[in-house]
Amino acid sequence: MSKTFAEHHTQRILSITYTLMKEQINEPIAILWIIISPSLLFYFLCFSKKSESLVNHNYIDSASWFYSYMASSIALFGFSFYLIGRRESGFIRSFIFKKTSISIYLASHIISYSTISLFYATIFYLTSRPTFGAYVFEEYADILLRFYASYTFYSSLGLLLALAPLRFSTANTLFSAVSFLMISCGYLGASSPESIPAKLNQINPLYFAQSIMTGALDIITALTISLTSLLISCLIFYNNFRINPVWSRY
Repeated sequence: MSKTFAEHHTQRILSITYTLMKEQINEPIAILWIIISPSLLFYFLCFSKKSESLVNHNYIDSASWFYSYMASSIALFGFSFYLIGRRESGFIRSFIFKKTSISIYLASHIISYSTISLFYATIFYLTSRPTFGAYVFEEYADILLRFYASYTFYSSLGLLLALAPLRFSTANTLFSAVSFLMISCGYLGASSPESIPAKLNQINPLYFAQSIMTGALDIITALTISLTSLLISCLIFYNNFRINPVWSRY
């Protein structure tokens, strides 16, 4: 009986995961901002006159910022944003209001966006790596692990943000502001090491993710911190996510 119960829930998780992945991949705006834009900007910076020396540098040193940006974008504007959107649309309040249903949906949500994040990272690697030479499988595998550690760290923050009483439009504004603030502090801090933004970078999630990508933080430590953060966020989310079913008012 327990085996049948486990198989039933596994089948439900995989079914929901497939639906969520299909929905996200079919979203043209996500592909534009998360894949095409970083790739074009990467090539523009590499071949611009002011950045001619970039092509002589190590690939991951040049691309780490872009991977960090992609990880934050997928976590905030995909993982967390759509969780808030489905809650506000009434989908979750209509079908996912029991604790068991919440755990199944949350597992599917995590698996689907984890897979999508690795897919996007792979596409970016395939399009950006030729500028620095041939593909290297060992390098690709290491980048994928580090990218997932960065993405998971952002997702743990995104889960906590999804607990806030945010509406869809408010969440979009907030996430855009947070993303702009992280990018601005990262850019200004890199340009002026003694400036206030440089000091703020010590608590900048983008700076932490970039440290993971460049290898400043070893991969075992990075994965341990990220996965532990995600586990803690999942427990907090599971215990504090409040849903009023749409028919509870009648």
